Amino acid sequence: MRVAVVGAGVSGSAAAALLSRAGLTVKLLDMSPRYVKPCGEVVPAETLGHAERCGLPRPPLVEPISSFVFVDASRSTVRRFDFGYPVWYSIDKGGWVEALQAQAGGVEARPVRSPERLAREAKLDLVVDARGPFGGRGVRIPVWRAYTRNTGLDAAVLVFHGSRLGFAWAFPHGDSLNIGAGFLGVREPRSLGLRLLHRAFQLLSLKPPDDGLRGAYSLVTVLPSLDLGSPRLPRVGEAAGLIYAPGGEGIRPALLSGCALAQAYTREEDVERAFRRYLGAVQPLVDEVRVARLALLAAAPAAGLVPRLLESASPRYVEAWLSGRIYRVKLLLEAFLGSALRVEGRGGEERLEPR
Repeated sequence: MRVAVVGAGVSGSAAAALLSRAGLTVKLLDMSPRYVKPCGEVVPAETLGHAERCGLPRPPLVEPISSFVFVDASRSTVRRFDFGYPVWYSIDKGGWVEALQAQAGGVEARPVRSPERLAREAKLDLVVDARGPFGGRGVRIPVWRAYTRNTGLDAAVLVFHGSRLGFAWAFPHGDSLNIGAGFLGVREPRSLGLRLLHRAFQLLSLKPPDDGLRGAYSLVTVLPSLDLGSPRLPRVGEAAGLIYAPGGEGIRPALLSGCALAQAYTREEDVERAFRRYLGAVQPLVDEVRVARLALLAAAPAAGLVPRLLESASPRYVEAWLSGRIYRVKLLLEAFLGSALRVEGRGGEERLEPR
């Protein structure tokens, strides 16, 4: 089978590495020979096990993150969670993706606008669309990211704005901080993100980031339309709409979908059966993306409610949200019903201990 994988991010590189290892002739194509996508560079802790079970190297770890701070800048409120064990890891995402690319035999710098046309002209048996936001469908927003020196922050910080759906972040990354921001309806998130981070750092009695930070930009799909493609033109990762809408977390679903596709197409010779196997394997991701999209649509008319829900939510819900497990209906109902009652001043103050 002759295969091309278009897009050399996490999902495409993982799929190409595993397909190559299985003996298929694979070309990994991308518009750039070097991986560049500014993002928060954090993953849920369970992502490490996912990589190992797929037979891929774990991402290089920079720092475990076990403490989280939620700040509502419009109300000057702060809530901190200390779990006592890593819930996230800050990773060297670029180094990890380059290692996956090397296992796939490297990247050919070649922009591809139409995977369908590539399949037809190159007479390929399979073309995998892994072009991230450039191949996906849905609402895309610009995201800004920069690095600055860490002056004492020991927790991941998420800062919300009362009238905008989205957030700014500051994540420990070794001696540095990975900071950034993205908001629905905001074309240039840098200035708003820096204002929110300044307010949060003041509330935390820390030196705020330098206003002169330039950083870099990327796109993230926040209201994805699911499209897993077709048997000879399957889609993976963000190109398929597999991105966790409330937080923009896409590394874990990218890895899982890339692995699922490779396993399906190496275990089945018939592409129709392989595609059906792939669809079945990613159904849990599809379910979680659908529920996350509904949660985001429900929150959009009242963006200020999101930080208030997190402010009063139980530790178990917060851990599930941080780990990308919000699709579990019991936790979702607990958060959006129980916490909403507490915000309105009704109901008890029962707290659930973290698992």
